Amino acid sequence: MDHLGEAVNLINNYKVKKVFINEGKINNLEKEIINTADDVEVCYQNTYFEVGEFKFYSLNKDLKDENSSSIVLYILYKNLQMLFMGDANFKSENYLINNYNLNKIDILKVGHHGSKSSSSIDFLKRIRPSIALISAGKDNKFNHPNKEVIERLNMYNVKYYSTKDIGTVEFILSR
Repeated sequence: MDHLGEAVNLINNYKVKKVFINEGKINNLEKEIINTADDVEVCYQNTYFEVGEFKFYSLNKDLKDENSSSIVLYILYKNLQMLFMGDANFKSENYLINNYNLNKIDILKVGHHGSKSSSSIDFLKRIRPSIALISAGKDNKFNHPNKEVIERLNMYNVKYYSTKDIGTVEFILSR
């Protein structure tokens, strides 16, 4: 539910042109999305698409469990580099470190709501993000983001924003 719980509602109430789902086993919510949306595409590794001036590169791979196989997007906008980790964890991060030359990421969307299985020291050391965004609900039962993740972000002087604490976060990109 925390991955796709409101997807059908969004599809039914907004003009959604295309929905991307991660590769791997199709769950019941994904089946419902496939039956609701006009255009659904599996976002395999190396899927590429553009939206306006934004260039999206899918870096995810089927790593045999849903969170590890979460869609990971490397996004370029003008000279900004962004990395959106979905619900990816240490296993995904290690795959990225070993298979891609990612460094000096401007904006990192932290994986898995800031759970303690995300944002490893090796990963942060490699990608060196300037800003991190943590998407976690207020009073969530898992107490995300985990304090260890916050400590690791602080260790690398990463300015972070958590939706748990401040609600909606909006970035105005002007480079």
